[in-house]
Amino acid sequence: KLQFLYLIDCHTTLPQPTMSAANPRHVTVLGANFIDYVSFVDRFPDGGETIHAASFQKGFGGKGANQAVMVGRLGGRVRMVGHVGADGDGADYIKNFQKEGVESTYVQQKAGHNTGLAKILVDKSGENLIVICPNATGAMTPASLAPAAWLDNTDIFLCQNEVPLETNLWALEKASKGGKQTIFIPAPAPSPEQLPKIRPAMKFVSLVMPNQHEASVMLGYPIKGVEAAKQACLDLRDKLMRPDSSVIITLGGAGSLVLAPHASTPVHIPALKLKKEQVVDTTGAGDCYTGALIYFLSIGNPLLDAVKKATYCAAQSVQKKGTQASYPRKADIPKEFFTNAQAKL
Repeated sequence: KLQFLYLIDCHTTLPQPTMSAANPRHVTVLGANFIDYVSFVDRFPDGGETIHAASFQKGFGGKGANQAVMVGRLGGRVRMVGHVGADGDGADYIKNFQKEGVESTYVQQKAGHNTGLAKILVDKSGENLIVICPNATGAMTPASLAPAAWLDNTDIFLCQNEVPLETNLWALEKASKGGKQTIFIPAPAPSPEQLPKIRPAMKFVSLVMPNQHEASVMLGYPIKGVEAAKQACLDLRDKLMRPDSSVIITLGGAGSLVLAPHASTPVHIPALKLKKEQVVDTTGAGDCYTGALIYFLSIGNPLLDAVKKATYCAAQSVQKKGTQASYPRKADIPKEFFTNAQAKL
């Protein structure tokens, strides 16, 4: 099952120089840095059952880090903000950022903590089950990130729900008041304890990007089917956000719904279709899509063209094993994507 995220222009308007692949806007990602431990299995085990894995892979992950790496692989200007452990995994992760073209000045090795990790099972259909242990990422606080020089020269700010909530809300408010475009991905879905804090802070969010389940949690009612999700788009914006904000709800195999600023009707965008045998591993595909989309927007592509190119990138990732390891590089993408905003797929 593929879930692609579709992004539309956020509400903040900033005076910008001419954007191109040689002069992209600056992106800052605040998020988790996890080491992925991935086991590939024929099927998921039942409760209390032990099964054999067909193969195993260790790699770099975490939603924020994944998105930053994708921007970097395409040649974007991107900075990662986060914590890793004061261990070998943490040192390796910083080297990985440097290799992938991601500025890592504000990735701290946190003394007394191990690097965060994710335990992942992937079945024959490419579907996954994931359990995360934040470790050092859980120690990220506003105090540990201050002073916020990491926001300098930032145009687009992005965060997810894998770091402590107080840190996200502090950063979103600071970025919004500083004139940045702000993007919040409420994944994993907020807990009941988090919701009363998240809802009033949505006024600082330019674009929110939940999937169907996460949108249901945020609104407090079930969302079943495209028509119900259309109403949820409107409710998220009209009840929680500003009229010039954007909402994207992803619907898995049914695609996604896009609500533009001030629009009265969400637009349904079907998911990209691949043959069953082409799908190897969907882990991190949404992060690949998000990073690619932000990159193409950062070089001045119109929204719909950026969406098409990001969809192409994500489709490449699901055909390989691993998270960041599956992401395409600039050399894997048609050259016209970087020179022609309206290049056809």
